[in-house]
Amino acid sequence: MFDIFDLIPIIVGFIAIIFSSILLFNKSTPIYLKAFSPFSIIDTLVSILTTYLASKSIHTIPIENALTTFEFCFYIWVLRSIINNLLIKKLSLFFLFGLPIMVVLNVFLIQGYNSFHTLTYSIGSLIIISLSIYYFFELFQTQYAIWLAKEPGFWIASGLLFYYSVSFPLFVSLNLMKHFPVTLGNVIGIICSLMNFILYSLFCISFICKIQIKKLFSS
Repeated sequence: MFDIFDLIPIIVGFIAIIFSSILLFNKSTPIYLKAFSPFSIIDTLVSILTTYLASKSIHTIPIENALTTFEFCFYIWVLRSIINNLLIKKLSLFFLFGLPIMVVLNVFLIQGYNSFHTLTYSIGSLIIISLSIYYFFELFQTQYAIWLAKEPGFWIASGLLFYYSVSFPLFVSLNLMKHFPVTLGNVIGIICSLMNFILYSLFCISFICKIQIKKLFSS
């Protein structure tokens, strides 16, 4: 039986699919924005699958481990696409290929296949937070004026910085706990659903402002 908090990530996921898919039809749309369409489809479909399996009391941790690793890799690539510094780009490329290797080693050698990869999730969160902060540093160091409300990268980085700044201490705390009650797990699930809502809402703003820019120039 689904509740409203289970449906929030799915609903905002479908909204993101609609807005991001509109950008696919314009050749001037940056690749990283176009990639949000297939990413949102995959992310939403897997969310539907895990929600359904969880409602049937079927273990979904391995799927969650794979999904969060996929999300980390995608977000690192997106941030790499909106950052200009070549050194940071090379460093983010190292993270892009190195993080999945760390996840595999962690899952099979340290925390176990049936446990959520809190160790590597914390590392991935720190990577996303660091790259997002650097993007803002680079953005505010530019020599020319930027209308932030119309800058897609600003909204994407804001969403990622918020989401992982909240989830990082959350999962670090869980990592320090060997066992935690079911009620705590339910509360964490609700918090994650609300964070997903905010994250995807900011993603949608980035898509919408890009669509409005195109309308402005076409007129």
